[in-house]
Amino acid sequence: MAALSAVAALACAGTAGAPAAQALTFAAPPTGPIASLSPVGVDFGAVQVGDASDPVSVTLTNSGSGSLSFWRFGIASSSVNAADFAVVAGGSCVVSVALGSGESCTVLVRFRPTATGDRSGLLSFWVNTLVGRVNVALTGSVVDPCAEGCF
Repeated sequence: MAALSAVAALACAGTAGAPAAQALTFAAPPTGPIASLSPVGVDFGAVQVGDASDPVSVTLTNSGSGSLSFWRFGIASSSVNAADFAVVAGGSCVVSVALGSGESCTVLVRFRPTATGDRSGLLSFWVNTLVGRVNVALTGSVVDPCAEGCF
């Protein structure tokens, strides 16, 4: 890398009276795992209290060069309405299996509201990156089954 900088500086030196050469430096690409989630947010739409949405798949991908491990994932306790969202069976993410470069796994999430109003939560993965945790925002609204009158 130093040799490349020296060559670039010599090539830019020019002739007498030309501006002084400036050394060029090149940063190495980042190394290690890079965690990304898709989609970055899930809106479950309107669901009646007591009913459940269809599960939605969320994908965790390692787009970095190192091994991506995670020791926990689920609905974050810091969620505004944590009880209304759940990870359900059927996904491929397993905490004991690290993701190599370019690999991904999925988690299935559902919405089962317990009260009326707009609801929100977070699906979180605790990962071995500098960030430490990646999140998917979860939202849903609640349809009041008696809004048009109950008999």
